[in-house]
Amino acid sequence: AFVEFRDTQEAKDALAHFDGRLVEGWKMRVQWAEDRHQGRTTQFRKLGPDLQPGQDPPLVEQLFPASLPPEDLRQALNRHSAAIASVLAQPEQEPWVIAEIVEAFYRKHPRQEI
Repeated sequence: AFVEFRDTQEAKDALAHFDGRLVEGWKMRVQWAEDRHQGRTTQFRKLGPDLQPGQDPPLVEQLFPASLPPEDLRQALNRHSAAIASVLAQPEQEPWVIAEIVEAFYRKHPRQEI
């Protein structure tokens, strides 16, 4: 997975924190992305101001980052829709409606942080 950080210091802190950490029996291997992947999100959409230290992105941005290319966004919508199928009255809703329902669901039932 690729993760975009607010700044270089936040990225360094995350690498130091996560590299080698055991999660449910798996050892995490964390490293800098190769140069060819640096700054890739500029090819897609990036909305809103930069975050300040200690500030989290809005929930909808965490679930459906603006930097996702359209096909990845469709896949994310499908994954989340399947996870909350019991609350989707009509699974064939418009994508923006599904995104709103998914966001409302996770506001009421927060995801577990690891």
